[in-house]
Amino acid sequence: MTNDAIINGEVVRLTDEEVNVASAFHKMRLPFIWIDGLLLFNMNETDDRDHQHWVLEDFGITPEKWEKLPRGYILPGRIQFFEGSHFKPTDMASLAKDVPKVIDWYHKLHDEPYSMYNGVVVGKVGDVWPPMFSLDEEEFSNY
Repeated sequence: MTNDAIINGEVVRLTDEEVNVASAFHKMRLPFIWIDGLLLFNMNETDDRDHQHWVLEDFGITPEKWEKLPRGYILPGRIQFFEGSHFKPTDMASLAKDVPKVIDWYHKLHDEPYSMYNGVVVGKVGDVWPPMFSLDEEEFSNY
């Protein structure tokens, strides 16, 4: 993990402590992203990169394009969606056909109930940031 991140459109330099806690957070979650309409997961459990570094480095995406890509992660009890460095809610209607795939991955990893959320409120690096909105799984059952 590097000591830089884009948060709220600005490059932020992380302290050594922030790098350590962010690295731990990134390794405990399963990140996913849609690139050109294709849902991709980072299955490397030792990869401590954030979404930005993973996508820019592995797929050659520009920072400008990355800002517009819907993404999220899976943690025990939680499926989180968002986009951009502002971590704003994403257009779930455009992702609806793939949300069941994300839910399937959740069930492969965790044997417990979960909630789905859209958008996060930026908080302290390394913490699980609070969601903006809760989502209802029912709205995706017809896709």
